[in-house]
Amino acid sequence: MNNTNKKNIGVLKFLSKKIIFISIILITIIIISVLCAPTIIDALTVKHVTVTLDDSIETTTTEYESHAETVGEFIEENDINFVKDRDVIDVSLDTIIDEEIKFSITKAIEISLTSDGETQEFYILPTDVKSILSKYEISLSDEDFVEPDLSHIVQSGDSIKVTRVTSEYEYEYESVPYSSYSEETSSLPIGEIALIQNGQEQITTNTFEVVYHDGVEQSRELIDSVEEQSLQDEILGYGVGMSWGKPEGLSYSKAIGVKAVAYSAPAGSYGAYGGYCEYGTCAVDPSIIPLGSRLYIEGYGYAYANDVGTAIKGNVVDLFMEDNSQCYIWGARQTTVYILD
Repeated sequence: MNNTNKKNIGVLKFLSKKIIFISIILITIIIISVLCAPTIIDALTVKHVTVTLDDSIETTTTEYESHAETVGEFIEENDINFVKDRDVIDVSLDTIIDEEIKFSITKAIEISLTSDGETQEFYILPTDVKSILSKYEISLSDEDFVEPDLSHIVQSGDSIKVTRVTSEYEYEYESVPYSSYSEETSSLPIGEIALIQNGQEQITTNTFEVVYHDGVEQSRELIDSVEEQSLQDEILGYGVGMSWGKPEGLSYSKAIGVKAVAYSAPAGSYGAYGGYCEYGTCAVDPSIIPLGSRLYIEGYGYAYANDVGTAIKGNVVDLFMEDNSQCYIWGARQTTVYILD
């Protein structure tokens, strides 16, 4: 075989390999084209997407034209207001979009809930207040109340407030002081004052029902009032009794007829003999009746000589009276003084 023939055979082999290589490439391109054709066609197809968005304040419906393959891609490409794992969408994010698709998104809303002194904020799908309280295990007594009403469907920005209502009884003791007055009595000898009736204040127990809202007093109502102790005035009796004559068996050393004059003195006064001026004491002329003598005076009773006076000369005695009214009743009168043994 000459050189020319060898050269031709070499060219033929080279061309055969080239043809085979090109054929393989063309077959590969054809296969890829066949496999990818739907995707390419799909990507070039304009799809109509209708989105309804409910944000609790308003519901809007918007139509879009898109080349996205899935709902998830569409939402991302069009910056749709949707938060995964919080908002609700009625189709899967992996749903393939054909020529036309419609879906709805319900937005979770942010609200606050205050109960038992604590406030919490969270996102929740629009529902009624009653359901929200149930979800968060907040129970209400018959007296508790909530704002807004249990049937209210919450909207974005709403604040739910649970008010705990409690009531209790409180007791208050009211007292009215007693008055004190004097009255004359013949059961006491003139000049003496004694307690006839003890004073007693009035005591009343008042029962109130007190209502609290979250521990703060809201109202106070009187529901019962009981008088525990009635009012009783104090009565001081000033004696006006006069006993004439002398007691039977009275032992005395001397009887003297005297002019007896009634007098009184400020509390705490004391006589020349050293004793306090009080009922049962009298002032005398020491030359007639020695100081300290025990006496019985008709109309007055027992006494002792405790004081003297510049106007008391001779058969004159001053009888101490606890009250001025007794002085007016006695005045000045003749009587007999017995100096006791």
